[in-house]
Amino acid sequence: MLKINDTKRKLTNEEADALLQRYYEGLTSVAEERALKAFLSQHSLPSRFEADRVLLGYFAEQKPKSKPVIIPLMRWGSIAAALVGAVFLVKVLMPSNQPCYAYIDGQRSTDMAVVKAQAMASLHEISSARDEVKESARQLNNDELVREQLQIFSENK
Repeated sequence: MLKINDTKRKLTNEEADALLQRYYEGLTSVAEERALKAFLSQHSLPSRFEADRVLLGYFAEQKPKSKPVIIPLMRWGSIAAALVGAVFLVKVLMPSNQPCYAYIDGQRSTDMAVVKAQAMASLHEISSARDEVKESARQLNNDELVREQLQIFSENK
Protein backbone atom coordinates (compact mmCIF):
# COMPACT_ATOMS: atom_id res chain seq x y z
CA MET A 1 0.00 0.00 0.00
CA LEU A 2 1.39 3.37 -1.04
CA LYS A 3 1.38 6.32 1.31
CA ILE A 4 0.62 9.60 -0.44
CA ASN A 5 1.31 12.27 2.15
CA ASP A 6 2.58 15.07 -0.04
CA THR A 7 0.17 15.75 -2.94
CA LYS A 8 2.64 18.24 -4.47
CA ARG A 9 5.25 15.53 -4.93
CA LYS A 10 5.37 14.11 -8.44
CA LEU A 11 4.68 10.40 -8.74
CA THR A 12 7.17 8.13 -10.39
CA ASN A 13 6.07 5.82 -13.18
CA GLU A 14 6.26 2.79 -10.85
CA GLU A 15 4.13 4.52 -8.19
CA ALA A 16 1.61 5.50 -10.89
CA ASP A 17 1.44 1.88 -12.09
CA ALA A 18 0.77 0.72 -8.52
CA LEU A 19 -1.86 3.43 -7.98
CA LEU A 20 -3.59 2.56 -11.27
CA GLN A 21 -3.74 -1.08 -10.20
CA ARG A 22 -5.26 -0.10 -6.84
CA TYR A 23 -7.65 2.33 -8.60
CA TYR A 24 -8.99 -0.39 -10.90
CA GLU A 25 -9.47 -2.64 -7.88
CA GLY A 26 -11.36 0.15 -6.06
CA LEU A 27 -8.90 0.45 -3.19
CA THR A 28 -7.60 4.02 -3.58
CA SER A 29 -8.27 6.88 -1.21
CA VAL A 30 -9.31 10.38 -2.23
CA ALA A 31 -5.77 11.67 -1.76
CA GLU A 32 -4.38 8.85 -3.92
CA GLU A 33 -6.91 9.59 -6.65
CA ARG A 34 -5.92 13.29 -6.57
CA ALA A 35 -2.27 12.32 -6.96
CA LEU A 36 -3.19 10.00 -9.83
CA LYS A 37 -5.19 12.76 -11.48
CA ALA A 38 -2.27 15.17 -11.17
CA PHE A 39 0.04 12.54 -12.66
CA LEU A 40 -2.26 11.80 -15.61
CA SER A 41 -2.87 15.51 -16.25
CA GLN A 42 0.79 16.36 -16.87
CA HIS A 43 1.92 17.37 -20.35
CA SER A 44 4.93 15.11 -20.60
CA LEU A 45 3.08 11.90 -19.84
CA PRO A 46 4.72 8.68 -21.05
CA SER A 47 2.82 7.13 -23.93
CA ARG A 48 2.02 3.93 -21.99
CA PHE A 49 -0.31 5.99 -19.73
CA GLU A 50 -2.35 7.58 -22.58
CA ALA A 51 -4.97 4.82 -22.49
CA ASP A 52 -5.40 5.29 -18.74
CA ARG A 53 -5.72 9.06 -19.18
CA VAL A 54 -8.47 8.60 -21.78
CA LEU A 55 -10.19 5.86 -19.81
CA LEU A 56 -10.26 7.86 -16.59
CA GLY A 57 -11.24 11.09 -18.37
CA TYR A 58 -8.26 13.15 -17.22
CA PHE A 59 -7.88 15.43 -20.21
CA ALA A 60 -5.64 18.46 -20.22
CA GLU A 61 -8.63 20.77 -20.71
CA GLN A 62 -10.39 22.21 -17.71
CA LYS A 63 -14.14 21.94 -17.39
CA PRO A 64 -15.76 25.36 -17.66
CA LYS A 65 -17.21 26.49 -14.38
CA SER A 66 -20.94 26.91 -14.47
CA LYS A 67 -22.24 30.34 -13.61
CA PRO A 68 -24.91 30.61 -10.97
CA VAL A 69 -28.35 30.87 -12.51
CA ILE A 70 -29.78 33.08 -9.77
CA ILE A 71 -28.02 36.31 -10.81
CA PRO A 72 -29.39 36.44 -14.40
CA LEU A 73 -32.86 35.55 -13.11
CA MET A 74 -32.68 38.36 -10.59
CA ARG A 75 -31.57 40.77 -13.31
CA TRP A 76 -34.47 39.84 -15.62
CA GLY A 77 -36.87 39.87 -12.69
CA SER A 78 -35.85 43.39 -11.76
CA ILE A 79 -36.24 44.55 -15.37
CA ALA A 80 -39.71 43.02 -15.54
CA ALA A 81 -40.67 44.64 -12.22
CA ALA A 82 -39.49 48.04 -13.47
CA LEU A 83 -41.55 47.68 -16.66
CA VAL A 84 -44.67 46.67 -14.74
CA GLY A 85 -44.14 49.65 -12.40
CA ALA A 86 -43.75 52.03 -15.35
CA VAL A 87 -46.96 50.77 -16.99
CA PHE A 88 -48.79 51.12 -13.68
CA LEU A 89 -47.55 54.69 -13.21
CA VAL A 90 -48.56 55.67 -16.74
CA LYS A 91 -52.00 54.15 -16.20
CA VAL A 92 -52.46 55.97 -12.87
CA LEU A 93 -51.08 59.36 -13.91
CA MET A 94 -52.78 59.60 -17.31
CA PRO A 95 -56.39 60.78 -17.17
CA SER A 96 -58.72 58.08 -18.44
CA ASN A 97 -61.51 60.41 -19.64
CA GLN A 98 -59.79 62.53 -22.23
CA PRO A 99 -62.34 64.61 -24.17
CA CYS A 100 -62.70 63.98 -27.88
CA TYR A 101 -62.34 67.08 -30.02
CA ALA A 102 -61.66 68.29 -33.55
CA TYR A 103 -60.54 71.57 -35.06
CA ILE A 104 -63.01 73.00 -37.60
CA ASP A 105 -61.89 76.16 -39.36
CA GLY A 106 -59.34 76.81 -36.60
CA GLN A 107 -61.90 76.48 -33.80
CA ARG A 108 -61.75 73.64 -31.27
CA SER A 109 -65.05 71.76 -31.15
CA THR A 110 -65.98 69.07 -28.62
CA ASP A 111 -69.62 68.68 -29.76
CA MET A 112 -69.79 65.23 -31.41
CA ALA A 113 -72.82 66.17 -33.53
CA VAL A 114 -70.97 69.13 -35.09
CA VAL A 115 -67.85 67.02 -35.72
CA LYS A 116 -69.90 64.25 -37.39
CA ALA A 117 -71.79 66.73 -39.56
CA GLN A 118 -68.55 68.36 -40.70
CA ALA A 119 -66.98 64.98 -41.47
CA MET A 120 -69.99 63.89 -43.52
CA ALA A 121 -69.97 67.17 -45.46
CA SER A 122 -66.27 66.70 -46.25
CA LEU A 123 -66.89 63.15 -47.47
CA HIS A 124 -69.77 64.34 -49.65
CA GLU A 125 -67.53 66.98 -51.25
CA ILE A 126 -64.89 64.39 -52.03
CA SER A 127 -67.38 61.98 -53.57
CA SER A 128 -69.01 64.70 -55.71
CA ALA A 129 -65.60 65.80 -57.02
CA ARG A 130 -64.97 62.24 -58.16
CA ASP A 131 -68.35 62.19 -59.92
CA GLU A 132 -67.44 65.39 -61.77
CA VAL A 133 -64.39 63.71 -63.28
CA LYS A 134 -66.46 60.74 -64.38
CA GLU A 135 -69.11 63.02 -65.86
CA SER A 136 -66.60 65.04 -67.89
CA ALA A 137 -65.12 61.80 -69.24
CA ARG A 138 -68.58 60.64 -70.31
CA GLN A 139 -69.27 63.88 -72.13
CA LEU A 140 -66.42 63.28 -74.51
CA ASN A 141 -67.34 60.83 -77.17
CA ASN A 142 -65.01 57.87 -77.34
CA ASP A 143 -64.28 58.63 -81.00
CA GLU A 144 -63.37 62.22 -80.21
CA LEU A 145 -61.06 61.06 -77.41
CA VAL A 146 -59.24 58.66 -79.73
CA ARG A 147 -58.88 61.39 -82.42
CA GLU A 148 -57.50 63.87 -79.90
CA GLN A 149 -54.94 61.37 -78.63
CA LEU A 150 -53.86 60.40 -82.15
CA GLN A 151 -53.47 64.05 -83.06
CA ILE A 152 -51.28 64.67 -79.98
CA PHE A 153 -49.02 61.72 -80.84
CA SER A 154 -48.75 62.69 -84.52
CA GLU A 155 -47.75 66.28 -83.62
CA ASN A 156 -44.91 65.09 -81.37
CA LYS A 157 -43.17 63.21 -84.20
